[in-house]
Amino acid sequence: MLAGTSPFTFWFATFLFDMSIVIAVVISMGIIFIFCSLHTNTTLLMMIILYCATVFPFIYILSVLMKDESTAELVCTMYQLAGLLPAIAILQGKKVEYLMFFSPAFALFLAAVIQWNLRLPISVYR
Repeated sequence: MLAGTSPFTFWFATFLFDMSIVIAVVISMGIIFIFCSLHTNTTLLMMIILYCATVFPFIYILSVLMKDESTAELVCTMYQLAGLLPAIAILQGKKVEYLMFFSPAFALFLAAVIQWNLRLPISVYR
């Protein structure tokens, strides 16, 4: 592995580095929200951090399983975009239940909707 470290040490250090970047970006977003007088609280920002914490291991596993970097990137991108398709369906007024359990991207979308008290064309939560 890189620099003679164990695979666990390498992937754990990579995860910590990636999460530190995410936390820095989320803190910056929070500061921008405060200065622009946008209504938000820490719940949405924590949801973004948790979303990244769930997606990073998936990306790391894909990078190990796939032989080609572009294939792994394509699979990851398609998975994320497929997770947003139910969100588009909801915005068009179609009812899609229980899909948030299969996609972190869709769960993040619903969390943002609930957090900001947005009205959807249909009720997807009780």
